Parts: sequence; structure tokens; C-alpha cells
Amino acid sequence: MEKVWWVHISRIIKQYFISLIVAWGILYSYGKPSLIFGILVGELIGAVCIFIMGNRMLKSIDFSPDAAVFTMKIGWMIRLFLILGCLAAVIQISVSLFWAVVTGFFLAEVIMLANAVYWILKKNSDKQK
Repeated sequence: MEKVWWVHISRIIKQYFISLIVAWGILYSYGKPSLIFGILVGELIGAVCIFIMGNRMLKSIDFSPDAAVFTMKIGWMIRLFLILGCLAAVIQISVSLFWAVVTGFFLAEVIMLANAVYWILKKNSDKQK
């Protein structure tokens, strides 16, 4: 089971790096390659938030419904404060870096959503065979 998860995680990491390379190319063509660090930070924040959410979901399986709801609310608050804290710190540096971080965050979410859709479609197609 761990090997299967590692295959998925390594694919996602590769997709993050490919998106960073593409973003660097786009930023370089506009003369702002230094903003790639903002996109990297945004992707890291997005990955951490996804990890926290997944970890909370796995832990809540063993809980009663009330405890599971409470755990999910705590996880939501942690993610919210993480995102807001990072964005508040970045906006103090520069507005363009702020938007680079926001772009990186949403890029990480899009990559994870695309992978989730792929996994579900593949699972459903495997069931039909």
C-alpha cells in the first residue's frame, strides 16, 4: 500500500516541479523571474494545507461523529490561519509577490484536484473492466 501512495506522491511532486519550470519560463519572458519564489511558497503552502486536511480526515475515521466534526473544524481553523498568516507576511514584502504566492497556492490546489479526478476516473474505468 505504501508503494502505491509513493507512486502517486512522486507523480504530484513531479507535476509541481513541471509547473514551476513553466511558471519560471513565463515569468522570465515577462522579465520577472524572481517571482518564482512566490509561486514556490504558494505551492508549499497549498501542499501543507492538503497534507493537513488529508491527515485530519484519516485520523477522524476512528472517531465518533461529533469528535470527527470537531477535528475537521480544528483542521479548518489551522489551515485558515496558516494561509492568512503567510499571506499577511508576504503582502508586507510586495504586492506582486503576494499575487505570486496566491497563484502558487491555487496552482497546487488545481494540481491536486486534477490528480483526484484522474484517480477517480481510473478507478471507475478499472471497475467496469
